[in-house]
Amino acid sequence: MVSAVALAITISNGSSNSLTFGDSIRNLKTGLNCVLFLADLYGLSQLFFADDTKDADVTEIKKRIKEIRAVSGEHEKMLIWLEDQINERITVKEFEYHLAKVIDKITELEATTARHELEIEKNRSLIFRNSQGVEENRKFLQYLQSKHDELRREFDIAINELEIEVNKTQLELKNETYNRIQEDQKLSRDIEGVSRRVSELEYLITPETRYKTASVLASNGALMLINSGDSLEASRFLRLSIAYDKIDNRHFDPASRYWLAIAYRRLGKLERAEEVLAEAIAAERFREMPKWHRVVIERFQGPDRFWIENARREPRFGVKAPRDIVSLELSK
Repeated sequence: MVSAVALAITISNGSSNSLTFGDSIRNLKTGLNCVLFLADLYGLSQLFFADDTKDADVTEIKKRIKEIRAVSGEHEKMLIWLEDQINERITVKEFEYHLAKVIDKITELEATTARHELEIEKNRSLIFRNSQGVEENRKFLQYLQSKHDELRREFDIAINELEIEVNKTQLELKNETYNRIQEDQKLSRDIEGVSRRVSELEYLITPETRYKTASVLASNGALMLINSGDSLEASRFLRLSIAYDKIDNRHFDPASRYWLAIAYRRLGKLERAEEVLAEAIAAERFREMPKWHRVVIERFQGPDRFWIENARREPRFGVKAPRDIVSLELSK
């Protein structure tokens, strides 16, 4: 009879060099099932000993188990556990019981291994799909890189064209600036010529015209000072205006004297104000005030206006009085 242990070892070992871990477990399970079947059919002594052996020698059984461990090192822990379960003596049923537990553990390990192999297969499929995705991403990145290079070339060309346009514009601006400078210089020369001509013409104007212009400017400045409340400075401008007016060999301007009278009155110099007011009325008899001056005087409100208007309308000494009745000596 072929030894059942040898048969189990042969089935479990097989071509172990080319089998996976799961295949080795399944082969070992098949071999142990074969041992369990033969032990039930022929008895334990027929599996491990010669045909004339009747008792199970524990030492011989352990020796056989060690032989199995030597051949199948991957399952050493399970076989050690089986060996530990053997006492000083063992019966066929005890051996069957322990062998069945080993087979159950191997079955559990087989199921676990099958799950692991399934997960490995899933992971392999996932890795394959990911590798395909990586390849697609690599191709897409190559496409993006090519588009980037193309856009970069277009950008460089656009920059070069822009630089050319900018240089052209700068050159045009320089030319325009140069032309403008030339025009400004020509205009400056023309202005200088006109200024010289104006200066020459100023000397040709009669002294009386220059004096009259100075008198009008001084009186206008004094009017603004009176309106702003600076009567003292206004009186200085008005005396200057009257001085220029006296140089002019025509009749005196009455407007400056009316304003000077108002300035003196506001400064509290009432006596001097009356004198200047009389001079203004006398001057107006010989020279009527322009309409603009009359409007300005009428704009004065309050006591100053009533004071001037009452004096101008006075029957005997006012503006309407005959010239031969009143003889005033104008201040020099």
